[in-house]
Amino acid sequence: MQNMPGYKAMQSRMVLPPEALLMELMNPITNLVLVIVTTFMFTNMTGQTKSIYITVINAE
Repeated sequence: MQNMPGYKAMQSRMVLPPEALLMELMNPITNLVLVIVTTFMFTNMTGQTKSIYITVINAE
């Protein structure tokens, strides 16, 4: 951003902290959603479950 015309280094530094804070706050929520979804997917497994299904779930 500081290489873009009209922006100074100080302006680009002021933009980054709010974005980093938002990412820090959303990361635990996103991880929790992924854990809940994959745990639910594990409850639907049976003896006939394909190995590709198990591999995709474990790839999380």
